[in-house]
Amino acid sequence: MFVRRSSRVAPALLAIALAACGGDPDGAGAGGAGGGGIPEDTFCPDPDDPRVHYQSQDPNACIGGTLDCTSEQNGFQNACGCGCIDKGDPLCPTPTDPNILWIGYDAAACGEGIPSCALGDTPFNNSCGCGCIQH
Repeated sequence: MFVRRSSRVAPALLAIALAACGGDPDGAGAGGAGGGGIPEDTFCPDPDDPRVHYQSQDPNACIGGTLDCTSEQNGFQNACGCGCIDKGDPLCPTPTDPNILWIGYDAAACGEGIPSCALGDTPFNNSCGCGCIQH
């Protein structure tokens, strides 16, 4: 049995988890629809997402273990395996928001630095991507 550090899951966390899974609640991207082995209705975090950290992709290896998630992560255990998903911003700006000057939509591609923005604009670099909020 895995121990969670938080027993409450807010709707925003579900949105984050779905985003981390590539928005595929059916798990088809991880072998769901005809992929063999994993039922179609199983939530499978995308192992290629930089916010997803599998402890094991073998659900049998997860039995009886303890997840080592930080306070900045949420744990998961299902038919896909077990691990931790980094918490992120619960609501990301829409890509078409006219007040956002997007530099990148992929947090991994943005790197860790803060972007250079025009005077008066607010730079951001988080799980949503990176860019400038124009004021």
